[in-house]
Amino acid sequence: MIANFIALFTLLFSIPNKFWKWLRWLWFKFFPVSYHLAFSIKSEEGLNSGNYYKEIIRQIEENIKLLNLDKVIKMKDYSDIHIFKNNEEVHNYIIKNNISLMIWGNFSTDNLKIKDKIINDINLKFTFRTPADSKNIFGKIILTDVFKSTSISETNWSIWEDNSYYDINNISNNLIDISLYILALSLKAFLKIKESNALLERIYEKNNQPNSILKDSIKNHLINNYNILIDLLHFKIIKLSNVEVIHILQKTISLNPKDIIALNNLALFYFLEGNIEKSRACVKEAYIIDINYPTSLVNLAFFSLLDGDYNEANKLYQRLTKYDETKIAFNPLDVIDFLSQRYKETKNPAFLFGSGFMSYYYGDKRIVKKDLSDFLKKADSIRMKKMIKTAKKLLRNL
Repeated sequence: MIANFIALFTLLFSIPNKFWKWLRWLWFKFFPVSYHLAFSIKSEEGLNSGNYYKEIIRQIEENIKLLNLDKVIKMKDYSDIHIFKNNEEVHNYIIKNNISLMIWGNFSTDNLKIKDKIINDINLKFTFRTPADSKNIFGKIILTDVFKSTSISETNWSIWEDNSYYDINNISNNLIDISLYILALSLKAFLKIKESNALLERIYEKNNQPNSILKDSIKNHLINNYNILIDLLHFKIIKLSNVEVIHILQKTISLNPKDIIALNNLALFYFLEGNIEKSRACVKEAYIIDINYPTSLVNLAFFSLLDGDYNEANKLYQRLTKYDETKIAFNPLDVIDFLSQRYKETKNPAFLFGSGFMSYYYGDKRIVKKDLSDFLKKADSIRMKKMIKTAKKLLRNL
């Protein structure tokens, strides 16, 4: 179900229609979610259940401070104000009171025993906000994700009197993980991706079990969230500086070192920031991962043009021709514009060859004629001999 949640966002951002672009912007801008974490759990003041509950709340507050989230997440206990009977009642209450997540339920009767040992069970439920839809698709997907990732149904919510210190500590830690995870996914559903990341990154760092289901789920959501931020930037729904994009891509690669898309994107933004050698290193690393990946080929071809290795650039561009526009995994118009800009900056005609070649296979044939004709007028007949031959062939075939 984690894959379903991620796939839902992948589908959302794959729709090119302008209406959906507008809808994504509207959704992002006008459906804010606050960070209000609320509790309403029935217990008995002065008895074990009441004392246990106070300690659980105290430990959760302390954990939120340790995670440096106390200025972000506001906790409130509604147990003395309202005890809820059903989920519909809770849902209406959290909407009315601008609450993100309500953890509600009750302790079992005090002084119950199993084999002469006193035990308290806690019956807990989690109600949270998601974008409104008639079938509650997001709510169902998030809940299923939470159940699978946190093993919430298997979590022990029992407190034995003679082991209460350890049981309370475990329950508090579990509640922190589950609460932050639910809040993060709820924020994600509202396209509050940066805020979602802030919570996911904290619980990812907090969780010290390297092979846990929860940690793997957080990792997958973080990678997906980082990709969504890049998509939001591409659709011009948000603005990010080059430095911010570099930071996001670095995080992506730290979680998945073989993410070839992130490596190629990082190469671009390093280049735009003037970090040419870091950009070059990213391109080489991506090429090693897959020597036939089209984006790596076009980026490597660019560096060959930049370095004056024109024969190699010609070979790399030729290798691209076996991929049609549906398989290249990049926007050819962006590449053509990028190469044209490099020509304006450097006056190196090799970049005209690059833009003309890319336009022949993936762009506007009018650009082909102009750029390749200009290239032939300005090209170094010795160093660019093979590119000249290719340019003449393409012009004849127009």
